[in-house]
Amino acid sequence: MIKLWVLRHGDAEDPTPGGSDFDRNLTETGRAEATAAGRALVATGVKPDLVLSSPRVRARQTAELATAELGVGFEIHEPLSGGFGAQDALKIMEGRDGQTILLVGHMPDLAIVVRDLTFCPIPMRTGGLAHVRGSGADWELAALLRPRETSGF
Repeated sequence: MIKLWVLRHGDAEDPTPGGSDFDRNLTETGRAEATAAGRALVATGVKPDLVLSSPRVRARQTAELATAELGVGFEIHEPLSGGFGAQDALKIMEGRDGQTILLVGHMPDLAIVVRDLTFCPIPMRTGGLAHVRGSGADWELAALLRPRETSGF
């Protein structure tokens, strides 16, 4: 069995006219959401074997804050920047039975990955976490944590 956690980036600045969506920073709320997500993972005993993040600034900052709480590092994974799907996630998980993987990225991609693996459509707020577990074609939604649930950690 593989444990897959997906973390949507924290709340980010509004896009500036003519500015790049790629470079949007986290707000103070987003920084708190990312830190809380990391603390929630620690409190539930999660220790990822692999953490991959979108290269977009808000996702990278989320990964930095969450993994600082976890005491692990992360890698940039370009496909998480946009258009990432369940088949992409399955490729990452190939040969990793028994491992825990954390992906940090964006909507709608993360919710689509969860839906396509588990047949459970989910809402994902900024700073939200979802946990799916399984292997092959047998996946289940194990947890869905919104920022209001992680903020107590």
